[in-house]
Amino acid sequence: MTHILGRTAKPSCRGSRLNSNVRPHMEEWLTIITGSALIGALSAVLLSGRTAAWVSGGLPWLAFLTWVLYQEYAVPPPEYGGASMWPVAVLWAGTIAAAVGWGTYRLVRSVARSVLP
Repeated sequence: MTHILGRTAKPSCRGSRLNSNVRPHMEEWLTIITGSALIGALSAVLLSGRTAAWVSGGLPWLAFLTWVLYQEYAVPPPEYGGASMWPVAVLWAGTIAAAVGWGTYRLVRSVARSVLP
């Protein structure tokens, strides 16, 4: 707590240590979600049938797996070391990426069917 003019004020989150640690991870999530949505939308527009559904879910998952394995094995590890959690990351974030891609595919496909004759 900080005393300002005799009053006690709570510290702001802006510029705090918590905010600086969270922000880079949010940018990664934004990249994962945006990329997955773009793949889902493009597969709905450019592909047809079951192939489009498989590509819309499978390609974001494989892209995320490729990125995680690159980060794990090609980028030098940080100084502090630690346990490798890439299987958990692929399980959770890869599944979310696939779900966003497939959901965007379904959304774009249903909007296209309702708008186009």
